[in-house]
Amino acid sequence: MSEAATITRRISLAQDVDLGHLLGRNDDHLRTLESQLDIQIVARGHDVVLKGAESQVRRGEKALVQLAELVRAGAPIRNVEVRAALRMLADDESADLKSVFADAILVPSRRKWIAPKTQKGVDPMTEAPAPASPAQLRELGITLVDTPGRPGAPPSEASGTR
Repeated sequence: MSEAATITRRISLAQDVDLGHLLGRNDDHLRTLESQLDIQIVARGHDVVLKGAESQVRRGEKALVQLAELVRAGAPIRNVEVRAALRMLADDESADLKSVFADAILVPSRRKWIAPKTQKGVDPMTEAPAPASPAQLRELGITLVDTPGRPGAPPSEASGTR
């Protein structure tokens, strides 16, 4: 970091931001930001001070503020997301990380889970999965049988009379 063009910027994060998730275990996320951007970052409570080249400090500030919004929304933040955020901001300074990460689907592998895109579990574009129509069931040779006393059973079966 050159001394000629260094600036210092102080960010005050909202009090409801979970610093453990934002900063990472032992401040790992801050260390990632420092090493990737070649800046110094000091966190004291919800106040974060960034020092370095103006363009890098500006990118670090945007990354921290947007990552804090993700944490507030309940999104898990790992070093992978921190590095991805920095790459996106390097390509486009006006990138909206929250909208990008909200559309992401986690790929299943070791210690990772698939995250649902909606709370209903339904694709908003195709409304899939949808109930099968009677014609589709006939085509597949499927006959639905309601169990007596079970919700959805015809009234004669539900009462036990035939």
